[in-house]
Amino acid sequence: MPFLFASNYGSEEVRIRTLAIIGPVGMVHFYDKLQEVYGRWIVPQHYALSLQEMSSSEVSCGGFTLRDFRWNTVNTAWDSG
Repeated sequence: MPFLFASNYGSEEVRIRTLAIIGPVGMVHFYDKLQEVYGRWIVPQHYALSLQEMSSSEVSCGGFTLRDFRWNTVNTAWDSG
């Protein structure tokens, strides 16, 4: 969220290039909920925002290939509540 805000207001030179964000299924819904809270502060002012959800384990974009992976987590003192 701070990055979306900063892309509009963070420097003297405003962003004009399209911002592509690729994330997990549910990311578009998450962004919609962020908009409900932060409104125009995170809506692109001078650039296009492209949101793409990874519905498969591999996505190619701009000459790059992104692959999802999962890892096992270890319980820590933070997890015990």
